[in-house]
Amino acid sequence: DLATQFDMTPQYTATFLKNTAGETVLEYLAKIRLNKAADYILYSDETPFYIAAATGFPNLNAFIKAFSGRFQMTPDQWRQIHPK
Repeated sequence: DLATQFDMTPQYTATFLKNTAGETVLEYLAKIRLNKAADYILYSDETPFYIAAATGFPNLNAFIKAFSGRFQMTPDQWRQIHPK
């Protein structure tokens, strides 16, 4: 879908992103999803389960693992440390 929006082939889009941003398409999308999840945590009272589903994670465990990998803390710890 991303390649189509920019009228490029998927292969060229992947190479272009890797060369310019230094990350793969999947890494880039994961970063966007996790940043959006962090915003949800800060600005809503939704549960981590809801936030995981809203940001496209297949289950809560995958979300917590990815979130912890990016932010070095769980979603609940993130909510406690960052006031609204």
